[in-house]
This record gives sequence, structure tokens and C-alpha cells, in this order.
Amino acid sequence: MSIESIENLEKYLQHLFPLPRSLMGRGTEKSLEILNDIMDFDYTYFPTGYKADEWTVPKEWEVFNSELIIDNKNIADFKKNNLHVLNYSEKINIESSILDMKDYLFFNEALPHAIPYVTSYYEKNIGVCIKYEEYVQIKDKKALLNIDSSFSDGNLPIAEAYLPGTSSKEVILNSYLCHPSMANNELSGPLAMALIYEKLSKRKNKYSYRFLIAPESIGAIMYLSKNLKTIKENLEYGIVLTCLGGPVNKISYKDSPKTIRNSFSEFLKKDTNIDIREFDPNEGSNERHFTFPNVELPFGQFARTVYGQYKEYHNSLDNIEFADSNKILESANQIFELLINYENKESINNTNYQQKINFLNSQNESFYKPTSNFGEPFLSKYNLYPKVNTDGASKMSKKSDTKKIIKFLSMCNGYNSIDYLQEELEVDNEFINTLIGNSLIKPIWILFLSNPIKIIRYE
Repeated sequence: MSIESIENLEKYLQHLFPLPRSLMGRGTEKSLEILNDIMDFDYTYFPTGYKADEWTVPKEWEVFNSELIIDNKNIADFKKNNLHVLNYSEKINIESSILDMKDYLFFNEALPHAIPYVTSYYEKNIGVCIKYEEYVQIKDKKALLNIDSSFSDGNLPIAEAYLPGTSSKEVILNSYLCHPSMANNELSGPLAMALIYEKLSKRKNKYSYRFLIAPESIGAIMYLSKNLKTIKENLEYGIVLTCLGGPVNKISYKDSPKTIRNSFSEFLKKDTNIDIREFDPNEGSNERHFTFPNVELPFGQFARTVYGQYKEYHNSLDNIEFADSNKILESANQIFELLINYENKESINNTNYQQKINFLNSQNESFYKPTSNFGEPFLSKYNLYPKVNTDGASKMSKKSDTKKIIKFLSMCNGYNSIDYLQEELEVDNEFINTLIGNSLIKPIWILFLSNPIKIIRYE
């Protein structure tokens, strides 16, 4: 079934929305099967236990049922809304007071009518997510909490579709399909990708186009661990598609870091009126990993109603009514036109370069690069990233230094000195020593030659 009509797009959205997705599992597999009706996928699977850098494919998680029963009413029914269960929650069956089980309850006081989205992908936990307005009514009562779930060895799926062009140079379009029932943050990206695929499949293209759906973060890192060399040889540019529905009137583009030449970014800035967002390693999706030091691919990101900038983000208010199908279709059409307009422009060589920004006040400065090869390191291993990741729900907040660590590592590219980074990010020696002590960064040695001046970096 074609997806290009608004009626069919809405059918796909309604079919996909209720499926219980995670990093892997039946809900994720079913979602990919649905999109395979449009895009002819090839699949790569990474089994439980597979490692890339320090990232390890976890167990496959499956939920069958959940209950938080008070006064004969179930206010955390997984079958009605799969956001009710903390993603990666273990099985539990207890009867106790709400006060005694408060560590298992998540809610958002700022959004009393919403069910928050809470994850614990890489460490088993226990929890149900409820509306704060319901918590207020039950907090002094006794309840039955039941979560029926299982963990087993499985396979993390990555789906690829390929449209060959007249050139072997590739454009990669990436999105993710690993969140449960959220429409703008989760489904708008893959659906926009499917729309673009259909349009490109009907024409003769200059570039070859690769469409990649991988679980956020870990999927990109696993894919890079097998394909980075080939990607660097063939890539013209890459785009991550996310948050392309919602009420905002037009799409915007998140730029690559300043140290990566991205000819598509240059085209957008010079020849279009697209709003450009500066790169921020603490916000966004897989572009963070595609552009990370030691990877340094020319990737940007398109979004419309941007993650973190709308109250419906990561909660049950991000539903089908919020993610307008017309906006998704409009976003896909706009991006398609930009791809074609770029094809008609003379291409700019995307060979990676490093701008000599903030470079050398003296030859005594120290330079470092991250030790991870395929994207951000797995900071949870060092207790530098929250075990349970949520936005706004009770009890949980990210460690104060986490954002600084991620920004530091993304800027630690062998061209920004440690002295500069310390001053720019306002971090002390203890901060630096924590990264060195955990082997998260390694020194880069600089050899200076003259006549002509030449700078050689080596590890």
C-alpha cells in the first residue's frame, strides 16, 4: 500500500502507534514488518551479548501485562497504554501501601494528566508510570502491583533499504523505531522516511540513497562498528529524521559540529531559508554518534516540533492527535525537495577536515581524543549517566556533570586543547582526571614541522 496519500499515512500511523516497542522484541519487529510494505528492507541482527566499544546488546524484554489495582480499578494497564510500564521493568507481584511501593511509581507533577515515558534499557529495574492526578488520589491507599514481563536472549535489528543512483556516492537517511506509544518523537521520523523513499524510488537519482532504521544510540553504534570504513569511503552526507509532526509551522535543521565539513549543511545555509540549529551533543538523536570524534561523518538532522521543546515530549500527550499526519507529509515533501535541489547543485568535497579553531596558544598545550571508536561511550558503566532515564518524572534527575561530560567528549577532537576546554566548559582538574582515570580520553601527540609549517597528530 502506498503511503503518499494522507488517508494511507494515517492508517500506517494508527497501525504502528499502539505497538509496544523497545530496543528489540516483537513490537519492534512488527513495526519494521509494517514499514517493510513500503521499503524493501535488508536486516542485520546483533545478538544479545554483542559488543561494540563498551556498548553491549542487552536481553530482549517482553511485557505481557501490568496492574496497579486500587479500589478494584487498574490505573496502570499496559494493554491500554504501554507507557504504563517502565521500559525494562522486571516481573513483580506485591500488595502493599502506595507509600511502601513509592520507589516503583513514576509520575510528572508538572503534567498531571500525562503518563511519563521512563526507560532503564541497560539495567533491570521495576516500575509503573501513572498520571500524577491519579497518584494524588491514591497515595494514602493500599494497592496491588503486578508486572508480568520476561527477559531472554534476542537480536537487535537494523533495517536497511537501498536505492542505487548513477553515482556510488551515498546519502544516508536514518531514523529510529525503539520507543513505545509516542507519535511525534517516535513515528514521524520513520513515516517521513517511508514517504521520501517512495518519492525517490520513482525517479532516476544522481546519488545512491540508503535508508537506515536503527534503535537510537546503541543501534547506530553497532552499525558503525561494522560499516564505518565503507561509510567514510562512500558518504556524500547523512540526515537523521526525527520529530517531524506536531504544530510547529516549518522544519528546521540541526547542523554538524563546526569541525566537520558538511556540504549539505553549506547548501542549506547558502541556498535555502531553512532555520539552522547549532549542534548540541546533549540534545538530539543518532547524529550525536555519527559526528562524534573518531567517527566524524557529515551528518545533520531534520526536525519540526523539536524534542524537549514541547510539553508533550516523552509522555502520553505525544499521541496521534498531536502528531498531525498532514505535518508529517508536508515535512517529508519539503525534505525530498531539498534532496533533489542538492542533487542539482555542484557537489562540494566532503573530505573530513578540521578547522584550526582555538588551536595552539603555545606548543605546551595538551590534546586528547575519546577512546571510543563508534560514538559516545557507554557512560553508565562508570556511573556517569543515570540508570533510569526520564524527563520530568518523579525521583529521577540526570547527574549534574553528565551534560558537561558529553559536551567535553564531543569537543575533545584533537584540535581543542585541554586548557581551552577547561576554560570553555568551566571544568576543573578533578573533572579531567575522572575522564583520564576511567580511560575515556587518550592523549594525542603533536609533532611540529616547519618550512613549510606542518602539524602531524599521532596516537
